[in-house]
Amino acid sequence: MKSGSMEKTITGPLSEAKLRSLKPKEKRYRVSDRDGMYAEVAPTGAISFRYNYRLGGRQETLTLGAWGVGGISLLEARDRLHEAKRMVRDGVSPALKKSRTKRHVSEALSFGQWAEDWLTNAACAESTRANRRAVYERELSRWASRSMAEIEPADVRRLTDEIRTRGAPSVAVAARNLIANIYTWAGDRGQEHASPAAKIRPSTIATFRSRSRHLTPTEIGLVYRYMGRASTHLANIAALKLILLTLARKGELIQAPWSEFDLDRAVWEIPGERMKNRLPHVVHLSRQAVELLQSLRTFAGISDYVLPARYKPDEHLSDATLNRSIQAILDAAAADGVKIEPFSVHDLRRTASTQLNELEYDWRWIEYCLAHTKGNTVEGTYNRAKWSTQRRQMLQDWADKIDEWTQQ
Repeated sequence: MKSGSMEKTITGPLSEAKLRSLKPKEKRYRVSDRDGMYAEVAPTGAISFRYNYRLGGRQETLTLGAWGVGGISLLEARDRLHEAKRMVRDGVSPALKKSRTKRHVSEALSFGQWAEDWLTNAACAESTRANRRAVYERELSRWASRSMAEIEPADVRRLTDEIRTRGAPSVAVAARNLIANIYTWAGDRGQEHASPAAKIRPSTIATFRSRSRHLTPTEIGLVYRYMGRASTHLANIAALKLILLTLARKGELIQAPWSEFDLDRAVWEIPGERMKNRLPHVVHLSRQAVELLQSLRTFAGISDYVLPARYKPDEHLSDATLNRSIQAILDAAAADGVKIEPFSVHDLRRTASTQLNELEYDWRWIEYCLAHTKGNTVEGTYNRAKWSTQRRQMLQDWADKIDEWTQQ
């Protein structure tokens, strides 16, 4: 403030009545309160509470707030003064902190912007990234324009309850975890916000039994029988059969583009960025698998994906779709009074592994078909061409064995 632009300070202490009585003058003037705080009256009549203090050999001024309608009361100003004096005692500049907070708010990205930053730059397998992006786009993009401070635990709870109610508990947990990841990501980059997912424990959304489930030959026969009666799209049935035939992971199949397949050579070549172990993988396709893929070609139409979303050909099938198809199979069996113990999509992969081991195929061929690597053993350095002939024959034998079990 230039010399001569401020009239002499009037002594206080202040009261709400005294503040109402203050009139504007040609020049700014101050009315002192107590403990170093004062009210400054501008020529416009605006009144603000301020506090001067010294820190590190320099004098600073903190504006505590404006008095009046839309501003703060005298009592609130004194509370802010108390906090500011505590900060000064601790060697922290309250004026600088206020300035940083204002800049933080003005520069803050929206939830959608932080989500895109995480989805683009977080270190994870491409298959994981694709899964998380699908969860974001289907479940969380509704909050894209919100600020990070506007999403509350109650919002997360309502969302996860909604997802679980429609039969996708694992997606509900994945949505909660993605929210937590995005808030942690923002906090690590200087935009600290209380995560609304922190108070929503995954176990309060859904719990999953740890089990080792595989289907017996009899169960495989029953599942195939009721696949034909289930209320689900034929493409979803074909997808479940392909997982059993190829030993592929669900994400590897539902995210697969047609460009990875050569049906004339009966091979499916998955690039490393889509594999859990980050290594390229070759799946040898049995005759039955090729026939299923040829039928899926018709269902896919113009889509680049083998399994496109039903009404969005530029997107792949959602993670939850095959889970719902399995439930439809179980429901169809139950309607006939036939009980099939619940199983998951991953259990089909486990079934293939278990049954092939029981049929006494070389365990190394099976592990290669599963794309497993084990430390520094022979599987540790993955050679996608290794045992190619044996693996191709084993998978054809496996497809023929399934035909034998399902056509009895």
